[in-house]
Amino acid sequence: MALTGAVPEHPERLLHLLWTPPSAGKRGPKPAFTREAVVEAAVRLADSTGLTDFSMRAVAESLGMGTMSLYRYVPGRDELLALMVDTVTAETPFANDGGEGWRRQLEHVAHGDWDMYLRHPWLLELPLDRISPGPNATARFDAAVAAALSTGLPPREALNAYSTVDHIVRGSASAAIQNAQLVEATGVGIDEWWTRQAAQLESLIDYAQHPALQFVVEQGAFGLEPDGTDTYRDSFESALKLVLDGVQLQIDSAQASQTG
Repeated sequence: MALTGAVPEHPERLLHLLWTPPSAGKRGPKPAFTREAVVEAAVRLADSTGLTDFSMRAVAESLGMGTMSLYRYVPGRDELLALMVDTVTAETPFANDGGEGWRRQLEHVAHGDWDMYLRHPWLLELPLDRISPGPNATARFDAAVAAALSTGLPPREALNAYSTVDHIVRGSASAAIQNAQLVEATGVGIDEWWTRQAAQLESLIDYAQHPALQFVVEQGAFGLEPDGTDTYRDSFESALKLVLDGVQLQIDSAQASQTG
């Protein structure tokens, strides 16, 4: 079970954990692990199994320690998940103006997030909008906001543009991940799954009642691209282009109203 998205019972404790480096510790035996090593092990476990059976006990077992010993490093499961999110966020390069312009920067943000979600599918099992941000997540968000502001749009419109890009990435990545997991579980790809029932569907569907569907079927719009491109990645790129084209229209409209 993942985070519920409820307000943390002790938000000050969670934020302190995220923003304060681990102390050197008290006198006595040196801990067998660092907090960073525990978080990295938890990330590897979540990458492998997802969050359905993710627990403090499972993480402890992966490290060869007792569950109670794990609480020496992190106070609970929600805190551990928040640390994991902030850790994997640091893997993705920030948007960088580099003279590339707003569009290239937002594409950089979107592609970085897409790659992050595919590396760590469990992220999309979490209510990401309700996870307290750590320093890495905050720095990445700041870079994304800077990219959005470079459009020259008013702050609220710029944030809306970034949020739309963010939602496109999450939805597209979620669909791609779900398909990959089904392929792994069944050995059947999406094209093969539809091909197996195509003949029967053809006999059942009255295309006279569904002319739009008939048109796209006849045009070969479904399935892999001619060059074998993954349709999920292709759909993501198409959706991203449509969103950024819309942002350009907003910019053009704002500039026209200023000069008109």
